[in-house]
Amino acid sequence: MKKIFLAAAINLIIAGTSLPQNEPMFLNNEKIVEVNMKERNPLTPINEVCPIEGKKIDHKIPYLIFGNKIIGFCCPGCDNAFLKNPKLYEEKLNKKEK
Repeated sequence: MKKIFLAAAINLIIAGTSLPQNEPMFLNNEKIVEVNMKERNPLTPINEVCPIEGKKIDHKIPYLIFGNKIIGFCCPGCDNAFLKNPKLYEEKLNKKEK
């Protein structure tokens, strides 16, 4: 019984290490991409300057997620001003991204 268990364990180890490691993996026809969280901070706003006032953003002020982008502001009222006319300020953000 021990020999069978040992043989099965060896086969599983060999089978696991023989799988191709460099080919992309897919799930439901979508490519799975590994993300290294140490290199990429997903909670960082795309801007360093407030699109409303033009001042440096304050990281204590809650960020706003708009159009799948995280946007930072310099003061609490700027987020409401952005939401009243997002197209105007979105253009300013796009210019600063480039």
